[in-house]
Amino acid sequence: MKMLIVNDDGIYSDGIFYLWKKLKNIHDIEIVAPLHEQSAASHSITLFQPFRFTKVKRKNEFSGWAVEGTPADSVKIALSYLFKDIKFDCIISGINKGFNTSNNILYSGTVSAATEGYLAGIPSIAISTSFEGDYLDEIAEFVKKFLEGWKESDFFESSVLLNINYPNEKKENIKGIKITNQGKSFYKTRLEKRKDPMGKNYYWYSGDLKIDENSNSDDRAIYEKYISITPLKFDLTDYDSLTKMKREKDDLWKKLKY
Repeated sequence: MKMLIVNDDGIYSDGIFYLWKKLKNIHDIEIVAPLHEQSAASHSITLFQPFRFTKVKRKNEFSGWAVEGTPADSVKIALSYLFKDIKFDCIISGINKGFNTSNNILYSGTVSAATEGYLAGIPSIAISTSFEGDYLDEIAEFVKKFLEGWKESDFFESSVLLNINYPNEKKENIKGIKITNQGKSFYKTRLEKRKDPMGKNYYWYSGDLKIDENSNSDDRAIYEKYISITPLKFDLTDYDSLTKMKREKDDLWKKLKY
């Protein structure tokens, strides 16, 4: 397959290197990724300042384009400029260190890079694991095997966005895969107040994760040592409210007295 690999941890991260190393002899790969760490960049793009992109090389003949911008910038540049005449079969974003589940999906640069591919009509996958990221080689092997099976399925032919989260576990401890929904776990945010060497206050995000106990949620699957696979789409319309508001719009208009 002709494949674009992106991420949000940056082109010098371990995750993108392991992914490339595992897939390079099987697929025709191009790499475009942020020059610097862009975690939690969400789907932001660079509008009010110029940016550059340069070819970089790493060990073992790894080479790719480093973008002074966001993960979404990286995909846009790849599709509209660097490889505008190439038809990619799929886009893979990762391997990210840090799970992208539940509400975290909204903040994720990893998922947003894959989403950019999905919006362009290209089957796209976001792949993440824990911050520790102890099993990147095994995760890359899973992606290789998953792609082999996925390519043979009818599902591959459609524009699809898959969010995969792999537990921080050895292969033999993984119980299997679960097709999950986006959960409702969230961090109860708090700010930690600290002082710098000059005695001035600064603040750091912290918080406690409140796990969604729904048995089919992505977070729950990881907790139970399953690989979570969640199909996503980005129509944010609340259809229940839409139906109700359409039904009551005339009455609503009268109440507005506008």
